[in-house]
Amino acid sequence: MRICFVGNPSLTFVKRDHEILKKHFEIDIIQPPKKMAEWVKYPLMVKKKVKNCDVVFGWFAGWHTMPAVHYARKYGKKSIVVVGGYDAAYVPEINYGAFTNMKERIPAKYIYNHVDKVLVVDPSLKRDIIKNAKVKGDNIDYLPTGYDPNHWKPEGKKEDIVLTVASANNLKRVKLKGLETFVKAAQYLPDAKFILIGVEGEAKKYLQDISSDNLEIIGFLSQKDLLPYYQKAKVYCQLSLREGLPNTLCEAMSCGCIPVGSNI
Repeated sequence: MRICFVGNPSLTFVKRDHEILKKHFEIDIIQPPKKMAEWVKYPLMVKKKVKNCDVVFGWFAGWHTMPAVHYARKYGKKSIVVVGGYDAAYVPEINYGAFTNMKERIPAKYIYNHVDKVLVVDPSLKRDIIKNAKVKGDNIDYLPTGYDPNHWKPEGKKEDIVLTVASANNLKRVKLKGLETFVKAAQYLPDAKFILIGVEGEAKKYLQDISSDNLEIIGFLSQKDLLPYYQKAKVYCQLSLREGLPNTLCEAMSCGCIPVGSNI
């Protein structure tokens, strides 16, 4: 069987699915265009690849997956789209989610109405899709992302470290991920070391300006480099205003961290 795999393999969870599927099937990968000019030829390229495959498998309900779903339907191929969170969300308070604007609502709604199967990483996303896309949801199933226990595992002695990991380079992401709350919490626990990983640019500068001496801010790290931090930390904070199934939380808990959330 030949699968058209639509997604960005630089994302960890997308790469993981790609690696699993290619062990068992022939894979023809379709990456989202990086430049505006590439979008002109993108639908035709997708059309040719879908015509020669048996199944379409894509990550996220957006403009990059819509042509694949359209042509799969046209040529009688089965289609599957995995939803991560943003593509099901409507959070107007922070202007977050595909359903907060017409540009992203169009492909998301089209996909939910025409794809054969929608896979959500958390049951709450099914409820969101039904509500925001106004669909019945009969084609939506829950399938969480998986984590390798041979990689994400406790090792060594835990230290008095409170950790959070979040990708943020602007103030909108700071608010979405609850990072200001994390930084302020460090001020109340001066004897513990707080570590924030993944922030850069405007977000990093803002958080550094309000941080205390017991907080260390680190930029992006690879999964390999993240592992020792999970293994050393006693506590992991997930303070986001909204999540699907947060990979970092699952990774941290697999490494023996105590999870802490916020009352949102």
